[in-house]
Amino acid sequence: MLNLTPYAITIFAEDGNSSVTILPSSTVAKVETIERVVGSIDIEGIKVPIVKAIFGDVTGLDFQDDEPVIVSSMVLERLEGFADIYAPDTGDTAIRDDDGLLMGVTRLKMA
Repeated sequence: MLNLTPYAITIFAEDGNSSVTILPSSTVAKVETIERVVGSIDIEGIKVPIVKAIFGDVTGLDFQDDEPVIVSSMVLERLEGFADIYAPDTGDTAIRDDDGLLMGVTRLKMA
């Protein structure tokens, strides 16, 4: 499995007794993002810009058609209809440490 995120992804078995860590590849899939200033708000005398993110194309999708791929959830949302492309499910079933930091996942999401 090819990991197109910038992070190592650890996937735990359902029984929690084993896991596999998939290291990131040299390529990272990203969604192009443009931020436009749409206004500002005054907070205690400080003018704070308000921006709106506009999402564009996915870049960095460099893989073989028959190879399963892990991407970020944001990238996955832009890739509906692609087979064998997954994102870590960081919801309720994810494994977290005592401080709430993600240690790994037990499931993958598909588009």
